[in-house]
Amino acid sequence: FNYIQSITSYLAPPICAVYLLAIFWPRTNEPGAFWGLMVGLVVGLIRFGLEFGVTVPPCGSDQPRPPAWWQSLVGDIHYLHFGLLLWGISGAVAIGVSLMTPPPRREELYRLTWWSKDATEVREGEDDHNFDQSPKQNLKPI
Repeated sequence: FNYIQSITSYLAPPICAVYLLAIFWPRTNEPGAFWGLMVGLVVGLIRFGLEFGVTVPPCGSDQPRPPAWWQSLVGDIHYLHFGLLLWGISGAVAIGVSLMTPPPRREELYRLTWWSKDATEVREGEDDHNFDQSPKQNLKPI
């Protein structure tokens, strides 16, 4: 159980941070979401490798203990606390990159954010695909 929970806390926070930003902050754009996810993935995988790449010996064992830097970065930070930290890092990167790049146009956001969920306007590009008038395929039975 703890193993599955710790792996989830290394992979899920970036997805959660980007999802919440995309729903509640209309300024979030594609580059911001992408880099928030990528930085979160890299940081989470580094933590994953550090935690599961080192075996902590049991008490009273003569085996060498992990180095002090490992203990301060991994051993002293619970995986759930790290998940919250990773969520904040991913969100901060997504916000920073979104602010440094052009925002999405308002016409692209109809019915995509919490604030535009009741919009009656047609989102740009949405009416390009009229599936009701697509040509019928002539399928012959075998």
